[in-house]
Amino acid sequence: MMIQMREREEGSALAARNGRGMTCEEFQDQMKDLIGDDIRDHEHLKTCDRCTALLEELEYIVDIAKGLLPSYEPSDKVWQKITGSLHQEEESGAGDFKPQPPKN
Repeated sequence: MMIQMREREEGSALAARNGRGMTCEEFQDQMKDLIGDDIRDHEHLKTCDRCTALLEELEYIVDIAKGLLPSYEPSDKVWQKITGSLHQEEESGAGDFKPQPPKN
């Protein structure tokens, strides 16, 4: 059950009247950049139950998703091969990708 949180609020006057420094839409647009940076301390969440509920729902989904697939950490040998391949491409110039126009 996903809560619809993208209601639009008109202008900063409504946000100020509600005691918020930003609208829900502005906050939700910035959420992806705020995740992991003490998002729960954000001023908007102190006054907005809807965005707090959205954040809790997203955190719940992340927790559930983590349990869906087994965690796999590649061995050091795999990382060494990847690093070696990247260095070879860098030295040969193969990593210099230049997009080509589509052929018709």
